[in-house]
This record gives sequence, structure tokens and C-alpha cells, in this order.
Amino acid sequence: MPRVRVFRPFPKEEIRKLAERARMIATVDRHISFGMESFLATEVKASIYHMEDRPLVAGFIAGLGDRDVVFKTMEGIARKALKWLQKGRVDEETTWIDLRSESMVTIKGHAACAGCGHSIALRLLFKALGNKVILVVPACCTTVIQGLYPFAAFAVPLQNMLFEATGAVAPGIAAALRLRGLEGITVVGLAGGGEPLT
Repeated sequence: MPRVRVFRPFPKEEIRKLAERARMIATVDRHISFGMESFLATEVKASIYHMEDRPLVAGFIAGLGDRDVVFKTMEGIARKALKWLQKGRVDEETTWIDLRSESMVTIKGHAACAGCGHSIALRLLFKALGNKVILVVPACCTTVIQGLYPFAAFAVPLQNMLFEATGAVAPGIAAALRLRGLEGITVVGLAGGGEPLT
């Protein structure tokens, strides 16, 4: 299994040589590029674009949110890629692997750095409070983790806020919920990346 050790300059010639004797290339990334597919899949497709008999390229994203990429993960990726090879087409531009449905993330994953402790704290928060939560988030790592519009990694309402206003907005939303008679919803003011929980 070839590995890309240096991304820039991208090893186009080496990728083309591999592609000459392949009918399917499956790329596995541990990060995401919002609005696009994974970085590696995009670069591989660009590298082989002008080849006359180019192989299919399937992009997989695995290992997000502190998950390990183990043999079973790679076996599942290989099986899916082989299935698409037999069909003669790739059904999904990007395939997300091993995302946990009970955690804070939805189908699209999140943008936390690998091994981020804050993503673990968020997962535990959602596990404890459930999905009846409204998050109030200032400019911080939580804003990065949630992702860029039009994507969202949280399965709950979220209000982005000025840093200094979080402590005022969260109680304001809670008061508005009480006035409307909406009960059982927890409002959390949350700042991540070294900032305090409010």
C-alpha cells in the first residue's frame, strides 16, 4: 500500500506510474476539505486527469475525531472499492468511515485536529445531555470543529457569537425558551481551545 509522505511538491509522476497498472485507486485521508472531497483524492484525480485509460478513484475519509484506522477499517475500504470496480463506477464522491452516530458528529464528521481533546469533551457533553441542547459558541476551536457553511458537524442548534458576548447570549436564549414554555432544553455556552467554559 503506497503512502504519500510529502504533500508538496505532490508526487505526480509516482502516482501516474502507479495508475498505469491499476484499475482502481482508493485514497484514505484523515482530514477533510470543506466544499471539496479529501485533499489526497483531489490531488490524485488531478495527477491522472490527462491519462487516456485512467483508473477509477474512490476517496475515503477515516480516523476523524480521534478514531484509530485499523486493519478492519482498511478491509472495509478495500471491499467497497472492489465493489465499485466491479460496477465500473464510484457511487460516492467521498465516503466517510466509522463515524459514531451516538456522538456529536453527524454523517459528515468534524474538523478537529487529530487527537483533539476538545472533540472528546464535546462527545462526552452530548452523551451526557443528549440532543436537546443549544450551543452558544464564540470564535474558538469549537467554531473550527463545527465546520464551514454549508456543512455542520453538530446535530443540534448552534449560535456563533462574539467572544465577549457568550456569557450574555446563553442566558438570553435560556430566558427566551422559558418565556415560550419550551422545557427540557439545555443552553450551553462553550468555548474551546484553551478558553474557559462559560
